[in-house]
Amino acid sequence: MAKKEDGSPLRVRFMKRLRRILWGEVCISCGDRGAGDELLCAACAAKFQRKLAEKCPDCGSPRFECYCAPPRLRDAGCEFLAKLASYDASEADCPLNRVIWRQKHVRDRECAAFLAGLLAVPAGELLDGQGVDRSHLIVTYVPRDPGKILADGHDQARLLAEALAEKLGAPCVRLISRKSGSSEQKNLSADERDANVKKLFSLSKEGAATSLDGMTVLMVDDLVTTGATAAACVGLLRAAGAEVFCAAVAYTAKRG
Repeated sequence: MAKKEDGSPLRVRFMKRLRRILWGEVCISCGDRGAGDELLCAACAAKFQRKLAEKCPDCGSPRFECYCAPPRLRDAGCEFLAKLASYDASEADCPLNRVIWRQKHVRDRECAAFLAGLLAVPAGELLDGQGVDRSHLIVTYVPRDPGKILADGHDQARLLAEALAEKLGAPCVRLISRKSGSSEQKNLSADERDANVKKLFSLSKEGAATSLDGMTVLMVDDLVTTGATAAACVGLLRAAGAEVFCAAVAYTAKRG
């Protein structure tokens, strides 16, 4: 009988990296063949780095060192949001935008690990700065709409959270459930988002079975816009007794 092929995540990542080294792969942003064994070509990597270095107008820090959170998130009891960059949907050619889009529509653990490796730096510094005991840390994520998971075959926030949890040495637990059939958040006004999310989320079976009292939860998402969705999830976790911090690849910063 033929030996069953080892399909472990570690082996899959190794084989992908080996393939890049031997034959080269396209840049995950622009599709250029010059990426070699890297995920981004040199031009997109430079643009990506410049995006991360943009200054926050509120605190003056580079975005990847900025922990400013949107008002709705602060009102929910989460004062800090670790992030890599700001997001502007009008920047169609921005490598960050392209990578976020790819994460939503392509199941790519290597790309998730790349983003998690970057996000682990500000997230880790936030946790250490707040005196968080890593033995009391749980990583979770804002769950994707079930219809989107069915369409694309994965939950990009879960992939990101699992990779980030590995970097931080903490367990990743699905603490929150999301109902399907709700209105698309991005098509709603801010007030409509607040009303919509109240009926969307609840503690999952794992969340209800997990003792969160006295625990710290790092909640992960790929993109935070108004903060209404994240705030609803933060409220659930805090009501269960957890202290909650948030981390996202990008945040739609307010204009003006």
